[in-house]
Amino acid sequence: DDLLDLAAVSEPALHHALRVRYGSGSVYTSVGTMCVSLNPYRYLPGLLGDAVAATYRDAPEGGGGAAAPPTHLYAVAERAYRCLLRPHDAFDPTAPGPRRRDQSVLISGESGAGKTEATKILMMYLTRRSAAERSGSSRPLEDVVLSANPL
Repeated sequence: DDLLDLAAVSEPALHHALRVRYGSGSVYTSVGTMCVSLNPYRYLPGLLGDAVAATYRDAPEGGGGAAAPPTHLYAVAERAYRCLLRPHDAFDPTAPGPRRRDQSVLISGESGAGKTEATKILMMYLTRRSAAERSGSSRPLEDVVLSANPL
């Protein structure tokens, strides 16, 4: 699942691995901590939805290992969400108070690569995830996320 695990990391080897994964319907591949997303240009049943999202929401923090769910945009969103809510002292033990850290997700690609769709998938995951956690809030994170203007 991780392209860094290839026996030889070269441009032809990366292209071949991505072509094989794409042909089998695996449009998400990891490269270390990054997620490579290939636009399938078609509907792939079972790729998105509440049941799939629950797999990433319920996965233990730290991921990795055989029990970790496969690479997915939901995994990227879940990691950002968990880091957003993690107490500040988890990053710096000397920092006082329960401050949180802002998070960013970089989505890059050529025209038609699926950047807008990837952004929609991430934003929808984050809104649903936060709504489940923060019901009854005066201004749910869902409203804040949906009002964001992705650049």
